Amino acid sequence: MKNFTSILFCAAVIALLAGCSKAKEEKAVSMQIKWMAGKQYTNEMIMSQASHMDVPGLPNAVDQITDVAQSYTISALKDLPNGVTEMAMDFTAEKMLIRVGNNTVAASDSKTSAAGDNTNNVAAMLRRIVGAHFGYEMDAQGKASHITGVKEFFAHVPTEDNQGSSILKSMMSEDLIRQFATRGQGLPPNPVKLGDHWKLHLEENAGSVGVLQMDLNYIFSGFENHDGHHCAAIDFNGTVMSKPSTNAAAMNITVEGGSILGKMWFDPELNMVMETGSDQMMTMKILAQGKTIHSQMKQTVDIRMTGVGDLPK
Repeated sequence: MKNFTSILFCAAVIALLAGCSKAKEEKAVSMQIKWMAGKQYTNEMIMSQASHMDVPGLPNAVDQITDVAQSYTISALKDLPNGVTEMAMDFTAEKMLIRVGNNTVAASDSKTSAAGDNTNNVAAMLRRIVGAHFGYEMDAQGKASHITGVKEFFAHVPTEDNQGSSILKSMMSEDLIRQFATRGQGLPPNPVKLGDHWKLHLEENAGSVGVLQMDLNYIFSGFENHDGHHCAAIDFNGTVMSKPSTNAAAMNITVEGGSILGKMWFDPELNMVMETGSDQMMTMKILAQGKTIHSQMKQTVDIRMTGVGDLPK
């Protein structure tokens, strides 16, 4: 009987502790990005894209693989009035590989020797990304504005190599810098509890694609240990479409339909999104040189914060 009473007591203690832990976990969590002035955040973006294109006049479909990896730092320089932070972004490494069928049509890795760049114009062009510096301001809602450095960057880019320069322009536009800078996109506007849902409608400029429209659904799915951080996990899914581009371009791309499925991890202690990963599927129509090309694309994108430290002296 004594042993049975002890077991009941232990069970009661375990239940009490579990109940306390559960209550703690179910407490509403505020998820707002907070940049700490004087800190530098290191990041990496990895994208893998596979396209299957039916091109009129060709006997077989064309398969293209594009892999991109970028490393960059985000520096919180100083606090400004009204919750604004003066920020800077510097690109530190760049790697790209484009394959069409079994042929490599573009390859670049900034961590390798530049000795072969004389025969690889794309590699020479993309190597210019390393060292690129951009400034901007981040408001209290996590939106970047007053972006500087884009015009200065392209002022030193030669225009003779059409392939390399066009790739570079697609990767270093002001809109893309703004998207790189925005880390809190998709976070709930108010404190949330486990299981809470919210929605977000986004419209982003995407060059020849026009304006991408995304309708996303989010859910706070729980807490997880992620890369050594106790994080709030957020699952999301949604649809992707595009508005026609208003810019006259040699190539026009329409996203006729698409889906997105992903997950993000927010560290409440650092007040920062540590990682966002997503898988995207899109059906596209491409108008180029008087031809209509139908394409199926699968894309995986992962953006991860790899470290936080003091600004270099």
